[in-house]
Amino acid sequence: MKAPLVLAACLLLVDVAVAADPVAGATAQQAARWVLSQVKAALKKGNTPPTDHPLRKVFEECVESVEPVQLEAAAQQTLLAHLGEADLKISDQFFESPAGAKFFVRDKPPSAQERELLDFLATSASEKLRVAMTTPAGRAPINKKIEDLVAACGAAHQGKSS
Repeated sequence: MKAPLVLAACLLLVDVAVAADPVAGATAQQAARWVLSQVKAALKKGNTPPTDHPLRKVFEECVESVEPVQLEAAAQQTLLAHLGEADLKISDQFFESPAGAKFFVRDKPPSAQERELLDFLATSASEKLRVAMTTPAGRAPINKKIEDLVAACGAAHQGKSS
């Protein structure tokens, strides 16, 4: 019975913070989904915290409660810092396309979209995006946002169980 209350408290805390954030572009939306899927996949593999940790279940619930939209502002900030406005605009145009929508999920685009993918991969925006999303420094703001959301959720859970 406490789990739904914990998740609701987490979402309420996060909604307040997200409301003031700038609107994220298509690149930030896709990047947020991708990073969160990587974190959730690592959790399912049992990477952290140890599976016998007493708060493991709370941690899992808190991570699962994070939604990509909650990470978009941090992703937008990261992308602006790494790509700059001009390259981010090029990247956003690509991610608004059908080929761009499949970029992070690694689906092979249909041949009609292959040219669009190859064109994007040839841009400086693509290389800067790769650096932003695959290096610890690039992902740090997004990872920090995830940590903050999970910590807030955990604190809400601890407050309910006291």
